[in-house]
Amino acid sequence: MMTSDQKELVRQAYSHLIGREDRGWDSLDDYIDYLEYLDDDQLSREAGVIYLSHAGAVGCGENHPREECFIPVLVEASAAILDLYAESGSMHEKNKYILQYYLAMNQAGMIVAQDV
Repeated sequence: MMTSDQKELVRQAYSHLIGREDRGWDSLDDYIDYLEYLDDDQLSREAGVIYLSHAGAVGCGENHPREECFIPVLVEASAAILDLYAESGSMHEKNKYILQYYLAMNQAGMIVAQDV
């Protein structure tokens, strides 16, 4: 079961991603399109492996305050979704959407390790 803080992170991540849907088709959408073929279990395993590589601080690589960066929200929301999936064996479509973006953004090099 997710805590209220985890639920809020997931809501923030989903709202942010949905709000950017009007950006037009780009390579990120190509990555997401490839991920449509993964079932929930495969998606969670792939995201879990990527999450393990993000053990330290992460960001987007842009020069702005950490509090303004979406990437830490996405990574923590993904972790909460992975925990929920491990517990329940069920994945909501919105959670799947977030994990697909997480993998796609990682593949596109949009998630980078940062010094704290």
